[in-house]
Amino acid sequence: MQKIAAIDIGTNTALLLVAEVTQGNEIIPIVQEEWIVRLGEGVDRKKNLSSEAIARTLAAIQEQIEIVRDLGVEQILISGTSAVRDAVNREILLDAIKNDFGITLQVLSGDEEAKLTYFGALSNQNLPGDILVVDIGGGSTELIFGTQQKIEYATSLNIGSVRLTERFIGTDPITDAEYNSIRHAIKEQLTSLKHFDAEQLVGIAGTITTLAAMQLQMDIYDSLTIDNSLITISKVEKIISVLKKKTLSQRKKMPGLKPKRADVILAGALILVEVMQHLKFTEILVSDRGVRFGLILQELGMINV
Repeated sequence: MQKIAAIDIGTNTALLLVAEVTQGNEIIPIVQEEWIVRLGEGVDRKKNLSSEAIARTLAAIQEQIEIVRDLGVEQILISGTSAVRDAVNREILLDAIKNDFGITLQVLSGDEEAKLTYFGALSNQNLPGDILVVDIGGGSTELIFGTQQKIEYATSLNIGSVRLTERFIGTDPITDAEYNSIRHAIKEQLTSLKHFDAEQLVGIAGTITTLAAMQLQMDIYDSLTIDNSLITISKVEKIISVLKKKTLSQRKKMPGLKPKRADVILAGALILVEVMQHLKFTEILVSDRGVRFGLILQELGMINV
């Protein structure tokens, strides 16, 4: 079987997938790992990638490539999303990746990211009817509507867990004023959002998978258990009510919550609950797939981006 590696460089994380591809083009994960690199730190305010963030990201890519090479995999796909897309000085990162590792990073447009996210998330699904995929990232939130076969509509909102945390949270624990400001900012972004008459809401990315892990009080993250699990809006609201009362050091000790996500999880959870309320969904199907699976589908010629 063919083996391919895909790396997704986001605002908050660098995600690695090493997968086998069957003759029927089924993607079977061998390795799935997450590095929290916070590449988008300060991008919302300064529009530049910091040298520290670039260094953290390059160190993560170095570790990822070592894992890939140890597995004997030569084909490596790599893409960048919101933080890379928004940064004026992104060429510094792109040139370093090309010079250090001999790999060209694909900077995804919002439309390309939406397509890869959507079909990546559904790559192990067979859902009937209309589907809405929600991708809450560090810098932006994508909503993609369609069927198992095609996308009908996609939009990107300028709200993400890192972006809102940097913009509004300055005290520990969060104050009521900061909390209300975040909710107001999210609601403002949602006012122009069209209503989606979808049978199924599917959620991907670190905020949603983390909330699913917290729901299960999972000490060691297990992607197989998280993938295809369900989380209700009432459960998300209960987690939010606990998070807002805790200090950062207390949140870092909560089961299912990785310490490096503890500062941004509240903002991410608020985006999710506001989206679900706005669109009148009571539960969401969790997918542990996304852009990196979409990159492999694109490489195989199964989707055209």
